[in-house]
Amino acid sequence: TATVDELLQQCDAVILGSVDGRQHLGLAEQIFAAGKPVFVDKPLAHDLADAVRIALLARRLGTQWFTASALRFQVALRELQQELRGEQILGCEAFGTLRAGLGHLQLAWYGIHGLEVLYSVMGTGCREVRRVQAASGDVTTGIWGDGRVGVFRGLAYERQAVGWGLTVFGSQSICQVRLPAEYPPLLREVVRFFRGGAAPVSEVEMLELFGFMEAADASLAAGGAAVRVEDCLRRAGI
Repeated sequence: TATVDELLQQCDAVILGSVDGRQHLGLAEQIFAAGKPVFVDKPLAHDLADAVRIALLARRLGTQWFTASALRFQVALRELQQELRGEQILGCEAFGTLRAGLGHLQLAWYGIHGLEVLYSVMGTGCREVRRVQAASGDVTTGIWGDGRVGVFRGLAYERQAVGWGLTVFGSQSICQVRLPAEYPPLLREVVRFFRGGAAPVSEVEMLELFGFMEAADASLAAGGAAVRVEDCLRRAGI
């Protein structure tokens, strides 16, 4: 079996495809120094601290990289965004399958898909997060700095119908869409990036997503109290 170093000698770009985020920092330490563009499959890391370490490592070594869910690039989502072009986005409610991964932030395993859909519409700037659980669902509410509200409803994998979708509240219209889990749109973005294109997701957004998830876990542990995303990011070194 070839080693990582041997494989790096034979490629022009790297897909870090392990779905266990706990492995990603150690692999990134081997891969990033090669100076090749890297796509990291979700989740970027198992927690915010490791996500920040990966980002700082990339900065230090000058590595071009990004991570993203395939749902972010679905044609149906981009058509919805085009339909709302020119409108003010007042809020968004996304839903998606929720299935916790061992040793990960609770929303990082499958919840990350729905959260990336939420962020693709809302953008960065979430100020605080509240999360509650009940028999009928897991609901995380984010309040953005400009007063907008974004909601993610996690659907229990074992107990109810699953899938992904969202409702977007614009200043002139309300749009809803169900999203398929198709990989070609993501792969097209990865290839474009590997050919020298800009990363389609900013480092700021990638890390804020992890700050959001860490705040969500902290809120749940505190009985649904508000937790500031900025505080989570600051403690992690951002």
